[in-house]
Amino acid sequence: MYIQMKYRVLVLKSIFVAVLVAEGSSKTKLARISLRQRLNIVYDIARCLCFLHEEKCLPHGNLKATNIVLFGPNLTAKLTDYGLHHLIIPTSNVEMMLSMGAHGYKDPEEDAFPCYETDVYAFGVLIMEILTRKRAGDIISGEPDAVDLVDWVKKYAESNNSKARMEFFDADISNSADALSVMKKLLDLSLQCILPVNERPDIRCIARDLSSITVR
Repeated sequence: MYIQMKYRVLVLKSIFVAVLVAEGSSKTKLARISLRQRLNIVYDIARCLCFLHEEKCLPHGNLKATNIVLFGPNLTAKLTDYGLHHLIIPTSNVEMMLSMGAHGYKDPEEDAFPCYETDVYAFGVLIMEILTRKRAGDIISGEPDAVDLVDWVKKYAESNNSKARMEFFDADISNSADALSVMKKLLDLSLQCILPVNERPDIRCIARDLSSITVR
């Protein structure tokens, strides 16, 4: 392979991957992934973010479901497109990239430029997607008011109706008491990720809590 050094080029290993949430057939793809696999995927993503934040001192900057690929039979999750804001120098270009790609993942408290806290917020939204099999930024139909995924999840999480709280989980994986217990723990973590910035845990704390969750 020939690469001219004056160009900024991303080179990815070409192997079979499954995109976690893609356009069109995403719901079918995710339906085939068990709760145990989804928990492992969430933990893999958290570990990747820990590496970026702690080892590389670098926020991902554009975390979203379509930047997660699953490798091999074990569906090992890897992150793509991280740190692109460092390659796009003008601030206006960074803002354009983020507004185009992160609809539904953007932290309402932070400005456009990426930081660790915005990664944690987006990670919380990713967990919500994995639990509900709905896409971030989509307007949830059938609601009296137009709400996106985050508002919809918060509404049901705060509901006093335990049956209603359970019904918004993906039915393909919420088929036992143990599964519901695991999903409630993941839901609690996702809600911690979208807390106000001064209350929001860092990704290391989230990863530690994830490591204690198991599927029987």
